[in-house]
Amino acid sequence: MDEMVKVSKSIEGLSIHPKTKSDFLVDISYLTKDIVAVPQVILKNKKTLEEESKVLSIDWCSSGKYVVTSLQSGYVCVWDTQTKERMIGIQTPCTWVFCAAFSPTITLIAAGGLDSKCNIYKLPREKGKPVENQHCAQHQSYVLSCCFTTSDFQILTSSSDTTAALWDVESAHLIKDFKGHSSDVTSIDFQKTSGHCFASGSADKCVALWDMRSAKCVQSFKTHTAEVNQVKFFPNGDAIASVSDDMTTRLYDLRMESEIAVYKRKSILFPACSLDFSLNGRLLFVGYGDHSFHVWDTLKTSHCGSVYSHENKVNALRLSPDGSCLATGSWDQTVKLWS
Repeated sequence: MDEMVKVSKSIEGLSIHPKTKSDFLVDISYLTKDIVAVPQVILKNKKTLEEESKVLSIDWCSSGKYVVTSLQSGYVCVWDTQTKERMIGIQTPCTWVFCAAFSPTITLIAAGGLDSKCNIYKLPREKGKPVENQHCAQHQSYVLSCCFTTSDFQILTSSSDTTAALWDVESAHLIKDFKGHSSDVTSIDFQKTSGHCFASGSADKCVALWDMRSAKCVQSFKTHTAEVNQVKFFPNGDAIASVSDDMTTRLYDLRMESEIAVYKRKSILFPACSLDFSLNGRLLFVGYGDHSFHVWDTLKTSHCGSVYSHENKVNALRLSPDGSCLATGSWDQTVKLWS
């Protein structure tokens, strides 16, 4: 039982009180040397969803019953994960739909892509009814990422025009834009714990934290040596993880304003493309360009599992809201569900 308690510890249980900023440069594995490592994690493929083209993004609805996927072909698809039935297929105005996201109430889907726009699609209450759509956001170049904030009424987008932006859904009015990156803003993630911050990752190799109230960058990290592909908040909101073309995943503690962990292996020779945390943050799932995804122990920075199941890069990876199912999407035109 004592070992079980040790394994269940997360970053929240760690404390460090440096006197100077130089003291912030501490590897998390040093702080967790007395914590028991996670054993090998074995995941089983329980379902496979067959798509018609490359899967570019995945998002779960808040109930955990449905996933929405966006495809290279221009389609956005809603799947029932229990029956493997494609409930809705939406033909968007462009190909390469880089992102799609459910609203908190599961009544709307936002999707953006190659046409530099983000559109909102109102889901019908009955199967077979037409899907209503409205324009929401307009960037000067491709929309690469989108997510709703705390409600259905505001949405964040990021673009290859080097900016991120906050929009009013109903009026399509630009509320604030966020400027500071020098290249494509490839990914954003909303900090649900605070309700007023979000993280961004960019092709300029930088990971940034933004305060939506002031529209200013309040923290930034530039330790990657190549393009950042995706960012994700640690479940308690106190840290940000990022994956990059430099084949590494990195963890930044916002309280210490420092990188505290790097997850990498000599045998991994392809870009890290996607990531997500387990519910308590102890496990980190990362998809790679070599058709695999790997599992890492966040506290020990140790490798604790790998799966080679897809036939192309694992471009999207998301854990269900209850933590019971991992969805991986690939350029091999499939979404696989793991338990």
